[in-house]
Amino acid sequence: MKLLNLLLEIYKKEYDLNLKEGLTKTINIGKTLNILEKKYLSKFIFTKSKNSFYIKTFNTNINTLLNGIIKDANNLGWFPSFMETEEYTGKWDKTYFKEGEIKLRFEAKFDEEIIEKIPKILYHITPTQNVDKILKIGLVPKSRSKASYHPDRVYLSKGLEDIENLGEMFYQKTGIKNWTILKINTDLVPGDYLRLYTDPNYTSGFYTLNNIPPQAIEKIKEINF
Repeated sequence: MKLLNLLLEIYKKEYDLNLKEGLTKTINIGKTLNILEKKYLSKFIFTKSKNSFYIKTFNTNINTLLNGIIKDANNLGWFPSFMETEEYTGKWDKTYFKEGEIKLRFEAKFDEEIIEKIPKILYHITPTQNVDKILKIGLVPKSRSKASYHPDRVYLSKGLEDIENLGEMFYQKTGIKNWTILKINTDLVPGDYLRLYTDPNYTSGFYTLNNIPPQAIEKIKEINF
């Protein structure tokens, strides 16, 4: 109990800090576009979709993007997730662009829907080489093996079959052959710290922005593609 109480205090402080810093809110897409278009309409072509928006320009540079619309979008709770240039198409990576024509897709940092009833058991898949570290320090949000770039997310599945399918997709994208499925017992995450969000790009599960402590994690299956 002493360890659990200590972990609860650590995680509670982190969670409260996030709330104070306003890190769990995204301004709705309509209001965001109104703000950005007023400032950048002469520089970018804006296109809205259901859960994201696009900007396109025929002549800009990386510093202008980073210090301008990307910075302002970030302050509104949106981030660049996908990019198209003459030389590269894929998840956002500023090292692939210097200047010229570019199209960017922006997605919400935090989806509006929060899961109120958290399942007792969830699953996560990771390259086998990461397992020992995860069992020591827990799951820490980051962005890897995703079709688009999402900052600070741990993806979790509701079912074993769904997470196996996700592993096959990751294998096809990364070429990594050895994967391990981890079972998460959410009852062992201290207090009410764990928050789950839905992602329109991942309908078979959820994501969390929180660390998941090692005592809640169990290795259950290895998959070799």
